[in-house]
Amino acid sequence: MEAGDDYDEQNPRKLRSISTDRLIVWYQKFEHRQRVYVVRITWSG
Repeated sequence: MEAGDDYDEQNPRKLRSISTDRLIVWYQKFEHRQRVYVVRITWSG
C-alpha cells in the first residue's frame, strides 16, 4: 500500500474520504499495519 500524497506523518490516522456522484467513503490508513479501515459509507442514490 502506498502512502500517497495525502499521507500526514504528524496525524497518520486522520479520516480521509473518496467521493463520486452518489457515493462517499470515509476511511483511515494504518501504514504500520498495512491496512485501510472503512469508517463510513454514504450512498445517495
